[in-house]
Amino acid sequence: MKTVIYNLCEGLRLLAIVTYPIMPVAMEKLWIQLGIKEKISSCKIPEDLKWGLLKPGTKICKIYPLFPRIEKQKL
Repeated sequence: MKTVIYNLCEGLRLLAIVTYPIMPVAMEKLWIQLGIKEKISSCKIPEDLKWGLLKPGTKICKIYPLFPRIEKQKL
């Protein structure tokens, strides 16, 4: 189970780096929730897009929604 959680978090880390230029506020929130101490704005592509750079044992923070829920009645 630890391996599955690690792989999910590592995938989210990579997603955050790639989508940061498009959605900086949301990806900054995700980055903080992943418990990564370095600033996401200091990441370099392609250097930081290598699999396995998330330190094993990194403690994630409390998780909050990145985007507001859209209610059906608002559509």
